[in-house]
Amino acid sequence: MVNLVAVKWRPEEADRLQRAFLEFLSEDKQKRVSRCMHPMTRRQVLVADLFVRAVLGRHLNVTNRQLAFERNEYGKPSLRGISHVHYNVSHSHEWILCAVGTVEVGVDIQYMQPFDHRTVHRYLHPAEQEDIAGQDGAAQQLERFYAIWTRKESYVKALGRGLAEPFSSFCVAIGPREDSPLVDAVSRSPWRFTSCWVDAGYQATLCTPAAAHVDPVVQVWPMEAFEQMLVQMA
Repeated sequence: MVNLVAVKWRPEEADRLQRAFLEFLSEDKQKRVSRCMHPMTRRQVLVADLFVRAVLGRHLNVTNRQLAFERNEYGKPSLRGISHVHYNVSHSHEWILCAVGTVEVGVDIQYMQPFDHRTVHRYLHPAEQEDIAGQDGAAQQLERFYAIWTRKESYVKALGRGLAEPFSSFCVAIGPREDSPLVDAVSRSPWRFTSCWVDAGYQATLCTPAAAHVDPVVQVWPMEAFEQMLVQMA
């Protein structure tokens, strides 16, 4: 089973979280937050890390001190010593989206701002380029680009092989059979994409093993519930 949880934050709320819960983060992450020169980036990193801790704390019924993290050789994070729970997080503008479940997961959320067409030709598979070009009008092309992009991001994150999986090497173009799984060329395992609605103007996609049971409804936590969960985990 895989569940999706999201939270929407404002700058003043992120600053309040930093004052109250910065010490929840590892020393390395605290240093990363302090090194972020751009206020928006600093806040995103902080809120995303705290949100992951709150979601996992509730899922596992543990305190913050009981959560330990590690990364594989490509940088994908996971829980240390807990192999039956997997998670992934993504953030865009004021939204943080987290997936947690009993199988490997990858999730991506993107605010649909105008895209650079050079990105399409450089990073997308030829069939995906044709898919976007075949849409009627700029609005449809914009939506299709982000549907494809979030699929590719979520797939790479689910595999956990980082940039070893070039975006142009696989195709997620949305055809007549939109629910068809994508088979990983290395493991031969089938993966499935689930579109998730979070907010107007955003695209979000979850990638899971094809046989996994997914709840596509995103649970949106009010900021008050998020903060209260952190208080309980102290």
